[in-house]
Amino acid sequence: LGSDNALHDMELAMITNEGDVVEMIDEAMERLLSGDYGTCMDCTVKINHERLEAKPYARFCIKCKTIREKNGGLRPDYN
Repeated sequence: LGSDNALHDMELAMITNEGDVVEMIDEAMERLLSGDYGTCMDCTVKINHERLEAKPYARFCIKCKTIREKNGGLRPDYN
């Protein structure tokens, strides 16, 4: 029973993650149509081409994403 619950939890997590990726892809397509694709949503710098190749739905440049990961997902403070 414990193994079944763990497997079920893992499947739910995978489905949730896939849904999140689909949402990010939809947002990237909207940014593409509006002309904002490839621009960091925090600092407005162009996102590195290699990053977009690896993750075409990236919203943030590496610098801003790293800051967000360190501060619990909060937007970097540029003041």
